[in-house]
Amino acid sequence: MASRRFTFLIDTNVFVTLEPFGSVPMHEPFDEAARFARRVYEHGHRLAIHEATSEDLLRDQDNARRQHNLRNLDKYIVLREVPVSQVPSCGVDRIVGVSGRLRPGRARPSRALSS
Repeated sequence: MASRRFTFLIDTNVFVTLEPFGSVPMHEPFDEAARFARRVYEHGHRLAIHEATSEDLLRDQDNARRQHNLRNLDKYIVLREVPVSQVPSCGVDRIVGVSGRLRPGRARPSRALSS
């Protein structure tokens, strides 16, 4: 039986953590995000970002950081035209279990993740 290949959708916060601007932090959340990405790749899976990630990055007021992050988008699969679930909590509890945290006021990524 062939093993299944999964694609993990990461939100903008995880993307920015995985692509640090300036010095690499020597603590969480970078360590946690790097460990997650390493395990995804070790098991033959992929990381992807939602097309709205570029919109999020374009709002960054720091031009150098914005350009850095936009250049790094090319490393990831971009999911386009993914329908957003009408049930914002669907599946999010399982995703939050990876990091143990969910930032309040971030309904749009939560809805996209649960689609």
